[in-house]
Amino acid sequence: MNKKTLLILLATGICLVSFIVIFIIISVQSTDNKIVLGNKEGLINAVVIESNDNSVIAECYESIKGEIAEGQKIRIERESVVSEPLPEIGANDKICIFYDGSISEENGILQPKRIISVELIKGSTDR
Repeated sequence: MNKKTLLILLATGICLVSFIVIFIIISVQSTDNKIVLGNKEGLINAVVIESNDNSVIAECYESIKGEIAEGQKIRIERESVVSEPLPEIGANDKICIFYDGSISEENGILQPKRIISVELIKGSTDR
């Protein structure tokens, strides 16, 4: 097995473990159809449309917890991510956004005010 294949398998394994941990946290802490993730009140799965130095525009494909509809565009300002830096992401990447529940809207694009973290779910197949 070459080094590249091994790294791909390792990255896939890490992503799989992350999904399992998130699923367990959500399952254990769900009560009355309300997901409680500590102080994390919103959870969105989205596809990145564009990414630049200051922000990312993504489109929601699943709002697990929160009021964001499928197809809604979301802007993630890099400085609004409070717990960890935004991962390296680009167009067509799938991401999971954890936010505190407060959202503003500007020109039809939603913007969570305080993002707890953004995790890469699956990288683009175009790269």
